[in-house]
Amino acid sequence: MMAKFMAVRLGILLIELVFLESLKMGNGNLGIEPEVLKAIYGQMTRIRAVDKAIQAGLSAGKFMFTYWPMTGQECIPATISQLITSRDYMVTTYRGIHDQVAKGVDLYGMFAEALGREGGLNKGKGGSPHISDPCRVRW
Repeated sequence: MMAKFMAVRLGILLIELVFLESLKMGNGNLGIEPEVLKAIYGQMTRIRAVDKAIQAGLSAGKFMFTYWPMTGQECIPATISQLITSRDYMVTTYRGIHDQVAKGVDLYGMFAEALGREGGLNKGKGGSPHISDPCRVRW
């Protein structure tokens, strides 16, 4: 468990380093423009904030639903979200909340769905493992 945590943290630090170095170079590292790196980093931060909010609410007993943390998995959906368009399909096997946050689903509808509420993206019938937003995201 500790090794996985350290590997995830190292990955995040490497991404931050690439981001900072690309800003210094002005042209982007690895051919990635600084604006794209900023968008990726911003999306990673948003995904992490959603993850923390869910974990805090569950820990405090404010709400209850089945949840698989996405800690350490922020980079891939954040990067992919910068490379795809609204016309592209996205398939998530499980633990897909981070993918959906990156693709831009409505967070209110997502939380309502996770809580099994009728105002959820799928009218509360999918729950947290099966959240999808057919209006905004092609699945």
